Parts: sequence; structure tokens; C-alpha cells
Amino acid sequence: MNSSIFSPENSVWNFFSTLADLVLLNILFLITCIPLLTIGASITALYSVVMKISKNNDPHLLKNYYSAFKNNFRQSTIIWIILLLLGLILGLDLYLVNHFEFPTIFRYIFLILAFCLTCIISYIFPLQCKFINSIQQTFKNAFTVSIANLIPWTFLIVLLNITPILTLSSYPFSAYFLIPFMFLIGFSGIAYLNSKMFNRIFEKYISMIENDTI
Repeated sequence: MNSSIFSPENSVWNFFSTLADLVLLNILFLITCIPLLTIGASITALYSVVMKISKNNDPHLLKNYYSAFKNNFRQSTIIWIILLLLGLILGLDLYLVNHFEFPTIFRYIFLILAFCLTCIISYIFPLQCKFINSIQQTFKNAFTVSIANLIPWTFLIVLLNITPILTLSSYPFSAYFLIPFMFLIGFSGIAYLNSKMFNRIFEKYISMIENDTI
């Protein structure tokens, strides 16, 4: 009976095993994000591992994380810097239209651009760890794949990604439990839930590549 409790087929054991993996991954992710410049490579490495875990594979966490971080460092870092600059420019634009007298149409245009940028940010690092492409092509794929899967997957992924920010901005007192949660398992947990959807989305593109139709 005791042996069945620790059997790989036991759902309770699998749950706690996955939970422990996500906590470890969250710690690895936060440590490798400390220089800030390495955030892009860290997100790519995080998704590289959680996408395997979410498909019930059993990757060697440290080895796979380090390998993905190292192999994607250059391209992921450039992508991260580009996204950061775009985000700062767009954030400044939104600040200006909200605090100065600009035609209302500009506010809607910048909000649409902000949503498009959020879609790209949500998809680009999972794509980076899954497919080999140039930086330009990865940006293009992140936009086109996110729009092609807008309903329901992209909306769900974006909503999941921004929920901690929305919660914190709407209910500042939530910081008392939200910040500890994010430091414990929040980043890897969100990536894990997203990976369930990304694996489903990417399957058809992988099949197209294998069949030489893309």
C-alpha cells in the first residue's frame, strides 16, 4: 500500500512532485533574473522546462534550465532589450495622452498598441525556446501566432499574465500575500498554466513544420 502512494502513477504524488519542481524553478528564475539584463534568457529557460513538465515529461531541472539559459542567452537578451525599449516608449506615450490634451483617438491607438505588445511579450519567449528563428522572425511569429489564436487562448494567456498586476493595482493590500506568493511559486506557476495552452497551440505548427508545409 505504501509503495502505491509513492508510485509515479499516483495523482497526489504527481501533484506534490510538480509543485516542488515549480518552487525550485521559481527560485532558479528569480536568481537568474537578478542582473535584470538576463530576464529574457531567464523567461526562455523557465518556459523551456515548464513546457516539458506540463506535458508530463520529467526533465532534469537544473541541467535543462542551465542549458536553455546558456543556449538562448544572446538572442533572448536582445529580444528583452527591444521589448523593454518598446514598453518604455509606449508607456511614455500613454502617460502623455492621459495627462495632456490629446485627441481621444490617440488614447485608443496606444491602448491597441499596448495590447499588441502584451501579446508579443506573452508569446515571444515560449516561441524562442521552442523554435529556431532569427530575432525578426521570432517577433513576427509572436504577433501572428498570438493574433491567429486570439480567442480564446491569447486572451486567456494575457489575462493570466496581467492578473497579478491588476490585482496589485486594484487592491494594494493584496501585496501582503501576492508578493510572497510570486516569490514562492508565482512566476513558474503562471508559466506552467500558460504552457498547457502553448503546448496545444504549438502542436499544429510543429506538425506543419514536420510535414514541410510551413
